[in-house]
Amino acid sequence: MTQILTQGYHEARSAGDLDGTPDIRIGLGLSGFALDPDDVNVADATLDEYDGSGYTRYDAASPVGGYSASLDMWRIDCADGSFGATVAAATEEVEWLFVILHVDGTAANDIILGATDSVAGINGTGGALTIAIPTDGLLFDRTAA
Repeated sequence: MTQILTQGYHEARSAGDLDGTPDIRIGLGLSGFALDPDDVNVADATLDEYDGSGYTRYDAASPVGGYSASLDMWRIDCADGSFGATVAAATEEVEWLFVILHVDGTAANDIILGATDSVAGINGTGGALTIAIPTDGLLFDRTAA
């Protein structure tokens, strides 16, 4: 599994913007998705977002950001969720899941936190397209202490 944490993630974490219950949005990326660790805002990345009808980014319900002493890492965690109740197949399979700190809905201000390719190979089938968040959390940083 590849997990990329961006400069935006590190800056937001240092500023305390990810503590408590930040406004987190989760999206799915296709083959044209490109993210560099130096990226800060959504405008810096190439999202190539899921293109099947009925898809919407998951607005994470009550996410929690902070240090987990039991896991000895800093993480963002949230409940499982859905990208839509009736999601048609995209033009290709998903290759990435990306995470955004929603500031105001503009690419210049919303912060790209990171991405993972651990969801590669999924696609919509005309029903619900859901996400199960791993037990370690949505994004995690094992160098937190």
